[in-house]
This record gives sequence, C-alpha cells and structure tokens, in this order.
Amino acid sequence: MVVANLLQMIHGFTQKIEVALEFQDFQVRTARSADEVSEVLKLRYDIFFAELTDMPLGDNIDIDPFDMVADHLLLIDKHTQKIVGTYRFLCSSFTERFYSQTEFDLSNVLALDGIKLELGRACIHPNYRNSVAIELLWKGMTTYFAACGARYMFGCSSVEGHLEPHYGIIHQYLTKHHLVVPERMVFPQQDTPLWVSLDAKLDEASERRAGRMVPTLLKGYLRAGSRIGGTPFWDPVFNTLDYFTLFDEAEITERYGRKYGLG
Repeated sequence: MVVANLLQMIHGFTQKIEVALEFQDFQVRTARSADEVSEVLKLRYDIFFAELTDMPLGDNIDIDPFDMVADHLLLIDKHTQKIVGTYRFLCSSFTERFYSQTEFDLSNVLALDGIKLELGRACIHPNYRNSVAIELLWKGMTTYFAACGARYMFGCSSVEGHLEPHYGIIHQYLTKHHLVVPERMVFPQQDTPLWVSLDAKLDEASERRAGRMVPTLLKGYLRAGSRIGGTPFWDPVFNTLDYFTLFDEAEITERYGRKYGLG
C-alpha cells in the first residue's frame, strides 16, 4: 500500500528547474513528466535491487517519498529515446528534508548559510558505463547546481560490501586526507555494527592501496574538492558503508573549476 500511495503521488510530479543539454548521441535534461520519472524508478530498481542485491521487490521500482519533491536528471540515448542514466537532486529551495537525514544527523551542515543541493540515486545502465556517460551526468549536475544557486552539494557515497576486509585502511585514508573541519561534521543515526572495523594503521603501502580502492564516484567527488563528514553509516539493505560527502563551491579544485565553470 505504501508503494501504491507513492506511485499515485508521482502523478502530481512537477519539474522544479529545467536543465537541457545536447551532446552528440545523448541528451541530458531534467525529467518533465510523471511518465519519465516512472521510467527512472524502473531503471533504478534494475540496478540497485535486481543487479546489486538479492532482494527483488514485487513492484519492480525503486521509490521513496523524496522522489516527489526532487528533480531527476536524465541521460537519454537519442537513437533509442531510452533513459540510460540518472541522478536525483533535492534542492533546499524546494524542500527541508533530505535522504541523507535518514542516515546522518545533518544539523551542522543544514545550519550553514547558502542554498544546498543533495545528490543521490546516481546510476547508469550497464551497457553505457563508461567515462562518457559519467562525464555527461556530471555536466548536467554542475549545470543544475549553478541554476539553483547552490553553494553546497552533499550526499551519501557508498563503499561496497566486498571491500569489507579493507574498510579500516580506506576509512583511515579518507579521514587523513579528506575530512571536513569539526564544525561541519555529521553523525550516523545509529552505531556501526561491531563486526565492521574502521581501525587500521596506515603505512606507505597500505595508504596507496586504500587510495586505489576508493570507489570511482566517491573518488571523483574528492578530486573536485569534496570532503567526508566523519564516521560512516552502515546500510544493511545494500550492504554498504555510506560516507556523507560535502562539497563547498569555495573549496573546488582549480582543475574542476575550469572544467565545469564553477568557483
């Protein structure tokens, strides 16, 4: 019944900010209709549940209450007119509630002056997983960021369960090189399970190894100037260690500022 009610609410979906970009074989734009959002929800299900977990859902969609107040970025193959990639955007100009709050206490971040944009539910169809697709979604994301007048971007970035033996060195590496200042720290809504060890000693070799194991999306955020918010949240549904990731436009790296016209 909950899913049915959410699907009913999707029919009232309205676009908040228009983004529309053309790149050769692809179009990158925000969803304009409930039908497009429904297609996004099916794509997300195929990736997050059917592909990455052993917990299929009867409705074959990935949906939560935040989808109704979000904008959904679409990566569209112009030849097939199929949505092959997506990002979900929640801008503080349109909502006071964010998905990240289900995992973290965001009091310090939400108290910061300036518009904030939450990124989430990023995924790409398996046949399109390459640097081109990622680059196009990032161009759409940075265009949306500028259009909504935000200063901060944030979201949850996952370290997959198969890396569990290396959680300790990854965590120590991220904390050493990419931690927010204390007044911007966030705190998990529940304790990390005792079997998840975040303790480790870094030496030169393990530090290099940890840097290589940071997932691609999180690595991209860090290279752009993002920082982690502190202790991660253990997500039992997706078997991942989720790090709160905060980007302040004032701290964007020179390379990414030039590339995306930010800063």
